[in-house]
Formats: sequence, C-alpha cells, structure tokens
Amino acid sequence: MKKLIVLFGIASALLTGCCGLGTNHFEANYTGTYNDNEINPETKPELVIAQNLKGYNTEISLLKSEGATLLGTSFFNVHSYSMCESHLKSWAKKQGADFVVTTREFSKQTRTMEPRQERVNIYNADGTLAYYYHHTVMREIVRNYFDYSATLLRAASTKPSEPFVP
Repeated sequence: MKKLIVLFGIASALLTGCCGLGTNHFEANYTGTYNDNEINPETKPELVIAQNLKGYNTEISLLKSEGATLLGTSFFNVHSYSMCESHLKSWAKKQGADFVVTTREFSKQTRTMEPRQERVNIYNADGTLAYYYHHTVMREIVRNYFDYSATLLRAASTKPSEPFVP
C-alpha cells in the first residue's frame, strides 16, 4: 500500500509539473480588470518572454500599436521563484487575455547568517551508525532576488473592452 501511495505522489508531481503546486505570484500581485464572465475555453494566450525591461516595454508598445488593449499588470520582487509558463497561461486565460508579456531581471543579493539544525552521526568502530544528535550552527544564506513583471493584453477585436488605467 505504501508503494502505491508513493507512486501516486510521484505521478501527480510529474503530471502537474514542478510549478503546478506552487503559488502563482503573478495572479496574487495582479492589478487591473478582472474577468467576471466564465472562462472562454477557446482562449489560448500567447506568452512573450522578454530578455530585459527594454525588450518588455518594446513588446508591449508593439502589441498596443497593433490595437491590443491593456488589461492589467503584475509586478513583484522575490527570491527562490522560477517563472512558470503554466501559471502565466492559466492566469491570462482567467482574465481573457490573448497575450502575456513578461520579464525577469536580477535586482539584488542578500547574505545573512541564520541558525540551521544539522545532524551529527556517531559511528561504531565497524562503521555502523551508533547514534546521532542535532545541533544548531550558524550558516551564511545567500538569496538572489529578481523583479518579475507581466502585462496582460487582449488583441484588437470588434467588441471593445474597457482599458485599464494604472
């Protein structure tokens, strides 16, 4: 029975993807119009990943010049997060967006000394584990922070939508 539970857990993790279970920071930090209607199953948002902030602004300007409407934006600064395409696409689909323009840029690095619990093993003369104990040690923890930005846009259509004004 234990093996079945473990196999089910592994299969679930593989099927949902590495970021499927995490927090969608883009959705949590969203500012803009909200789609109160049902999700259109035919909406397939296009993801545009810009290499830097200049490229991000250029992509948004290009889409707006083609008649796209700005729905909203999301911005946050966090460490230990990787941009998840499935989070971005599901968030965009919920809002009825046709395009998601996003970028990530390094902002800072912090180094702090923090207490950590470490295990100390004590072995017998024959190499077998006799016992162990935990003790607290101070370790340097390095955190890299990144600025994440995303903008949702809806393609030009015959049905006008209300633009977002930041």
